Amino acid sequence: MAAVERILDRVNAARARLDRVPTTLKRFRQAVLATACSGQLTADWREKNAIVDGTGLLLHKLGISAISEGIPDDNIPVSWRWVKFGSLLAEFKNGLSTKPSQTLPGVPILRINAVRPGEVSFADLRYLDCSADQRTAYAIRDGDLLFTRYNGSIDLLGVCGVVRGLNGKEIVYPDKLMRARMASNDILPDYCELFFGSSTARERMVGKSKSSAGQNGISGADVKAQPLALPPLAEQQEIVKRVSALFARADAIEAAVTAARKRVDGSRPVK
Repeated sequence: MAAVERILDRVNAARARLDRVPTTLKRFRQAVLATACSGQLTADWREKNAIVDGTGLLLHKLGISAISEGIPDDNIPVSWRWVKFGSLLAEFKNGLSTKPSQTLPGVPILRINAVRPGEVSFADLRYLDCSADQRTAYAIRDGDLLFTRYNGSIDLLGVCGVVRGLNGKEIVYPDKLMRARMASNDILPDYCELFFGSSTARERMVGKSKSSAGQNGISGADVKAQPLALPPLAEQQEIVKRVSALFARADAIEAAVTAARKRVDGSRPVK
């Protein structure tokens, strides 16, 4: 009997350790974003590449000015610049307000829950009868950055994800989402997605929210006014590459933990 008790104690201890992993991984991902969006993650890269005023040259090329007032306290490298997010955009547009149907016919339209931090999912679509002009004006493209404009949960307000993997599908988006399109290929939507996922950027975004009838909202003007710490293009690319690799490791750990939890849960129940 004592041996059985010892086995049960080990099983319960394993459960407890596995239960702590999701919180640890969440903190890890936030720490990665914090170092990425402050320039710490690519400090060694800048030393090797002798970047001095890369973003200043980029802004000159694009005809964009760095912001001089309302600059966040966050420390960034001297080769980066703080800019208003809206100054980087060719377009920022709310979606369609017509109520969709759950079934065909119609053009597929995203639901608000399609956008989560770092993700745009096509798994749960609705359908909308659209004119040709609406289909042209509100169709999403790979590389579009979608933000949530309204949400019952403050944690999901103003979150954003890049549209990826459309593979030629025609999909439009609803008015509770906002679509941002970059004005230049020198600004990576993937970098902007990472930046707005960081805890400090989230705090600034949520700080502009307004609540009404159980819904939290943020205006397009407030999103466009958000400060963004902009590296030069080559460093944006390096940041995206490094964060992707680190997140892939975290995802692999998460998958292994899920599998281990299933095995542990298949053992005898907790006494």
